[in-house]
Amino acid sequence: QARRILNEMQLFENEASSLTSLAQGQVRLAVSQFAASSMPAVIAQFAKEYPDISVSLLDCSAENVLEHIQNIEVDLGVGTELGFMESEDDISADLLYQLPFCVVMPDSHALAQKSEVVWQDLVDIPLITLQGPFIEQVTAELDESIASHIQQARYKVNFMSTALEMTRQGFGITLCLPYMPEVIDWVSANGLQMRPLAQPVKMRRFFIYQRSSRALSPASIAFKQFLQSYFASHFDDLQSI
Repeated sequence: QARRILNEMQLFENEASSLTSLAQGQVRLAVSQFAASSMPAVIAQFAKEYPDISVSLLDCSAENVLEHIQNIEVDLGVGTELGFMESEDDISADLLYQLPFCVVMPDSHALAQKSEVVWQDLVDIPLITLQGPFIEQVTAELDESIASHIQQARYKVNFMSTALEMTRQGFGITLCLPYMPEVIDWVSANGLQMRPLAQPVKMRRFFIYQRSSRALSPASIAFKQFLQSYFASHFDDLQSI
């Protein structure tokens, strides 16, 4: 509680010094793993339009995004719905974008020849998955047979870049989200295919979080609006991959 009070006092001091202009100030942002991958490009574009607003970036686990907001260590947070249902009432969330779970495989793989790839097609095929909460998100509401196969994947790694390279080298196929245009371009340029999984189509939602009990500074409002506009224009194609 003492840390929260000190953070509030520092925040008030920073905001008071920037009230004379809507185009000045500082924005503190916490982002989870997948959101962090695309955020540098967003901040760079924002800086071109608002050169006098400083944006600091804190990358952390999805669970810690809400904690940083509650402690007033950041102004805004971007992450998945993970943990939001159990959060305090003082956190509000706006849907930023949603992406389908996909499978990545070599062009020569048998599944690449199918017109539609379904979850059950993955059974008995060596899988490469990410460690941690990603598997829980993937397997939620899937049939027990495929959920068990994913949970017991032959290879479990920490980074998507590792999983994609292992797929390229023929260790198996991997599950991912089309979270950056650069990832999609890398996949196609390296003899791989990224295909959405059906039956069921599973989407992962990303939200922008903030404290409900305090108003955002003019700088934070400008960044939030820019963020919403940016993803609305850049992720339409990704959502329909």
